[in-house]
Amino acid sequence: MLSRTGKWLPADHRIHKKWLSDTVAHMERNPTPLHPIIEDFKDLIEKDTRLFLLINSMFHQIPHKKPYFNNPAGNRQVRNHIHMLRLMNHLMATAPAYSEKEHRVGLVGLPFWALFDWPMGTPSGFAVFQDPHVNSIMKKILNEWGRFLQSEKSASVSNTQPHGWFGPTGKRDLEMTANEAAGTSLKFEEIFECDPKAKYRGFKSWNNSFTRKFREGSRPVAAPNRDDVIINACEATPYKVGYASKLARSSG
Repeated sequence: MLSRTGKWLPADHRIHKKWLSDTVAHMERNPTPLHPIIEDFKDLIEKDTRLFLLINSMFHQIPHKKPYFNNPAGNRQVRNHIHMLRLMNHLMATAPAYSEKEHRVGLVGLPFWALFDWPMGTPSGFAVFQDPHVNSIMKKILNEWGRFLQSEKSASVSNTQPHGWFGPTGKRDLEMTANEAAGTSLKFEEIFECDPKAKYRGFKSWNNSFTRKFREGSRPVAAPNRDDVIINACEATPYKVGYASKLARSSG
């Protein structure tokens, strides 16, 4: 439960806890009707006694020690399946945002993972996420979130405010990451195709900004004529490196 594979969650658990606390508070201040897919998940849970008990118990099985302490009011951040579903309903219509509080300690890049990071590591949580019906409906939920991330509304987090991806700190972080990977010292608009004068720099959705294109010549391909050199087409941390790998052919 403490691993941070891929650095998609903050290394500092206090940031994770604060994000979850703030998300809960925002959701409770701004209630919205449940999406039909979330309603389906609610029906699934409440009509299956085993699943109902497992999902509600996984939040209570989170350890009573650092960094899992209760919030200042003495309550779990997520208390039961209704609370969980309302949070999921909120996250389905929310794009990952930048936060100056997360500067250099890691961001909450995968909100659904942040929601389930602690409970899914419990005995009950392990059973919940082995359930094929849960995984089937989670796939539908994530697909719906994916559709939202292609919408114009999702681009709103690419603003120039302190909490936006193009705010003073956010833009500097994006530039630093891109320049470190290439050994350059270019500005964001010199590296990527965008319009600095347009709203959200011309990006039409969260996905549009996340999969932004490099400007011609800003990231030349190394050894383009060598078949033994593999190009890293994504600015990401390698998960695993293997040597002397053999070619695997499909039997189909």
